Amino acid sequence: MRTELDIYEKYLTDYEEAEIDGNQYTIKRVLNVFKKVTNKCKLLLTAIFYDEKNIETVTKEFGYTNKHNAQNQKFKCLEQARKGAQNLN
Repeated sequence: MRTELDIYEKYLTDYEEAEIDGNQYTIKRVLNVFKKVTNKCKLLLTAIFYDEKNIETVTKEFGYTNKHNAQNQKFKCLEQARKGAQNLN
């Protein structure tokens, strides 16, 4: 006879497997979107969102003349990514 603990452990295992599957799906989706953007945008978005660099640092590292230009490029890159994500559906 199964105890409550056995049932809980089974539920927890199922939940963890579902969470891993969901994370793997999300990662695959992000990688597929990245295939749809330019290399320059990959580098910029990675610096901002993955490396968590602020816009001032990105402005200097990528050679933008000012913060406004860096923000505009970030917006354009996000638009590329959005369009790429829409094409995956």
